[in-house]
Amino acid sequence: MALAALLAVGALAGCASTSTNPGAAYQAAQPVATRASAAQATPAASSLAGLPASGVLGTALSTMKAAVSVHADVREMQQSRIAVYSDDSADGAGRQEITISGGEHAIVLVVGKVTYIKGNEAALTGYFGFPAAAAGRLVNRWISFRPGDTGYQQLTSGVTLAGLAGQLELTGPLTIKAPGMVAGQSAEGVHGTVPASAGAPAGSKATLYVAAGGRALPVSYRLDRTGSLQFAATFSRWGERLHLIAPSQAIPVTSISL
Repeated sequence: MALAALLAVGALAGCASTSTNPGAAYQAAQPVATRASAAQATPAASSLAGLPASGVLGTALSTMKAAVSVHADVREMQQSRIAVYSDDSADGAGRQEITISGGEHAIVLVVGKVTYIKGNEAALTGYFGFPAAAAGRLVNRWISFRPGDTGYQQLTSGVTLAGLAGQLELTGPLTIKAPGMVAGQSAEGVHGTVPASAGAPAGSKATLYVAAGGRALPVSYRLDRTGSLQFAATFSRWGERLHLIAPSQAIPVTSISL
């Protein structure tokens, strides 16, 4: 089958979110009472102190990959098109809800090693690239993608925790932005070039803001405005429980006649 537009699903837009088995629960290692006590204590000194920009970036991404789970709110705007992504990402699993101006709505779900999508007709044709004839038969039905299927990697990488962290990579030259308040907390920024693999225009620049106190976790990612393109992601709710259950009676994408 040829789902060329599936390969055009924007990597940044897939961060747009982040688990190893169906229905697994994810939670922070510390008991709730311990976390509450820690929150009242004096914030720990930043692990970023004295690090160069590359060290701040590397520490943030490694800390993120080791985290249990994260929620990401992503907003992408280009001219009159606005795409909003709500991601819950964990290790090898996650859920992403996509809403695009013009009426497109879809969900991407990763459970185990299978990725599922479900959407209205506008999303199936405009976002995922299915021909209209096939999309009409697939409206709001779960479609499954397995490793090796066309589009599997692109769909999956934007939802899992490791895939999300990989999309925040920046290349040199890297520079440090002075600490400031970002999304309600003190954060230090690393500014650099967005890799071509992320799907942004060539030479795009972005800043990853990292918590300046306590664990060096990402707070926000902002693409420098490039023409009419605007892109920003905010991260929160680290370590929350995430329950994911594989849909029943999903349609294998390889069985769909286009």
